[in-house]
Amino acid sequence: MNNSLTKKVTFDEAEKLNQHILPGGWWRPDDCQPQSTVAILIPFRDRWKQLPMFLRHMHPFLQRQKLQYRIFVVEQYGMGIFNKGKIFNAGFIEISKLLAFDCFILHDVDMLPEDNRIWYGCHDDGPEHLSVGVNEFQYRLLYDELVGGALKMNRQDYKKVNGYSNLYWGWGAEDDDMAVRIKEAGMTVQRKLSSRVARYSMIKHKKRGRTKKNHDLLSFAAARVESDGVNNVEYDIEFIKAKPLYTHIMVNVGSVPPYSYLRKLIESFASTSVTPQPVLANTLPLGGIQTKEVVYKQLNSKQSVNVIGRKKPILTAKEVAQKKKVTVKVLSKKDRGVHAIFKSYKQKKGWN
Repeated sequence: MNNSLTKKVTFDEAEKLNQHILPGGWWRPDDCQPQSTVAILIPFRDRWKQLPMFLRHMHPFLQRQKLQYRIFVVEQYGMGIFNKGKIFNAGFIEISKLLAFDCFILHDVDMLPEDNRIWYGCHDDGPEHLSVGVNEFQYRLLYDELVGGALKMNRQDYKKVNGYSNLYWGWGAEDDDMAVRIKEAGMTVQRKLSSRVARYSMIKHKKRGRTKKNHDLLSFAAARVESDGVNNVEYDIEFIKAKPLYTHIMVNVGSVPPYSYLRKLIESFASTSVTPQPVLANTLPLGGIQTKEVVYKQLNSKQSVNVIGRKKPILTAKEVAQKKKVTVKVLSKKDRGVHAIFKSYKQKKGWN
């Protein structure tokens, strides 16, 4: 890790280092035709110490790639529970009104790319997960379905997956829901660079606790793709301001609905014959040995379920028909990985 990346800096210092940036965080090369027009979309809430560090690093990084780009900080209005999916969807709609950007980078403010070979322009071969290796996890990809941190999508693909779900309030599972949407759209998450190159430094910040209710929503992610996303997001714009190094969009996404509403919604999906999605490893808590029971319901005997783990064991159709319970254990953070151990599956296809 390059420690200089996460060195603290003020907004004034970041501005002095990037005086040639146009208001609103806009830049384009004057010596060539840019390969892509890129919108960097940052969902934001109370990360004012991290933001100038991000801006100081990202402007020179993007300019070296000769991209026409603009950085957008989309902040959730008020002090209510955070909804990253709504912020992404509202930001996508409002940014698209300003210019027909052909590439969107859905980027956490605490993630800084370490290598200039991580290209931020878009291809036409599907979404690409950029932050493959993160220093916080010893530069290891935690699981194949991971898309959080920095995800690159062109405008057409974002519409194809119907953006993010609007239902995830609090932290946890919204990115895994996006992974399901990408798969349901017939696409595959690309990783063009290995974790030896696609490395990111995470700026230290206070970790938020995961929201347990979100895991129930994730179980029926595939069923909600068409009816829950950028096509029906509700929000109000409080203001749009051009700051020296970024465009600040303040979005009011409303307040979290009562849990009774979410419970009825989950029950409505459970009452259908929809196949629940597997529980993804990163939706489970880290630290110490903790367990979580997962029951696969509403499945017929012809279906099987992929269970996310190091070796991806599979529940057989017979086990599914019996509504087998499996116990998921997450090892301590000391291991620096996230592992799933399934007691009900110890044959050759499972753990050795």
